[in-house]
Amino acid sequence: MFDFLGMFGNNKNDNLRKLMEIVRKAVNSAETFEDVLERGGLRRLFEKQLPKQVAADLCNIIRRIGAYPYASGAERRSSRSTNPADYYDKIYYVAQDIFAVWKDYDLITSIKAGDNKRWQGEYKFCGFTTEEMLLALKIDQGDKRIIADVTDMLLSDNNATAISYSLIRGVAMCHNKELHEIMKNLLLAAKLQEGLRQAILQSADDGTLDFFRLIMNTVAENDLLRFSSAVRAVGVWMGLGYDYGDKRTVEKLLKLGITYLDNASERNTAFESADVIEMYVAMWAEAVFSIHYLYSRIEKYRVYGKPYQKLVVAYFIMDTNHFWLASATLNERNLDLLALTR
Repeated sequence: MFDFLGMFGNNKNDNLRKLMEIVRKAVNSAETFEDVLERGGLRRLFEKQLPKQVAADLCNIIRRIGAYPYASGAERRSSRSTNPADYYDKIYYVAQDIFAVWKDYDLITSIKAGDNKRWQGEYKFCGFTTEEMLLALKIDQGDKRIIADVTDMLLSDNNATAISYSLIRGVAMCHNKELHEIMKNLLLAAKLQEGLRQAILQSADDGTLDFFRLIMNTVAENDLLRFSSAVRAVGVWMGLGYDYGDKRTVEKLLKLGITYLDNASERNTAFESADVIEMYVAMWAEAVFSIHYLYSRIEKYRVYGKPYQKLVVAYFIMDTNHFWLASATLNERNLDLLALTR
């Protein structure tokens, strides 16, 4: 347990360094997200530094954070994890908001301000990461005012300007099926609004698994891959990066991804497939539930796997924060494998 009294001073950079160390120790010593709060001391930190309701909200955000993928960026995988250490970055971003200005903060006012005004610094409140998860939390807690305002923003005639990334991601991260359905309909109605379509698609895998599945099925069932934003989004979801543009391969990845998320039997069969795309997507689907489910699979490949299977493993593990899982292949003489795992 940390002694937080007098820990933070007036130097912002020093405070952030101290906070980084607090969060790192908290997640590395934790087996569960509740441990991060209790044994790691973050609950006590929040309660000492923040108004009571804000502290309670941040604690609840940390408890729920495992429902979302732990990585971000265009080279991410859509993997979730049961290990709090994998969520260090996201937990740190939330913890930084002990320094935010909460006194006059109103969630809906901030969401309505839009992303541009937030980036320009006109609204100096909590960070985007916290705000998105806070919006999801309030929706799931049944806050009628929040749900009504979010619904109004999504359905308003001038929603092209009202819908921000924070709003989209907040809805993606909640469990409200009615709001998910509205978002699906917005995606289908976007037509020439490429920016809105792109925003919804590229946020889909950051949310709950139910929302992600809904959007994946919507893309497949409505031939949305005719739009470049959908091709880019699926490439990012599947770990191929933002610039991947082979539509035929993307279509196969999307179809297999939907199948393997919904059908464990077909996913298990694909792990033994000679088709590297099927094998790769099986790994991806397993990790969408939890990266830790792959441990036994990777050990089997290490002992019995063919070189091409080990190459698929090594490629998949890149950008998952678990690259050490491929280190067991370093005793191979295959030059391609050595180059990928060095």
